[in-house]
Amino acid sequence: YIEGVGCISSDSCLAVGNYGTNYYGSTLLNTFSGSSSSAAATPLPDPAVTVGDLSAVSCVADGCVAVGTYFYRGSWGVPLAETLPAS
Repeated sequence: YIEGVGCISSDSCLAVGNYGTNYYGSTLLNTFSGSSSSAAATPLPDPAVTVGDLSAVSCVADGCVAVGTYFYRGSWGVPLAETLPAS
């Protein structure tokens, strides 16, 4: 599921969200540059964390910050922020 999109320039964008089953899954980062794209999971703050969601992203020329939440020790909604440098 794509939940947010941010662009560094007119041909360099990031889409964030999650992938998995039943909406809950791992964080997703999809990069678009020119005519190519790639998708990958982003690292979560603890190896025990397996469920996360990136819900928004904001970009400037130096890079992007994506924010969302993750599930940890029985608590959903623990804040998560990923800093993504411009490529």
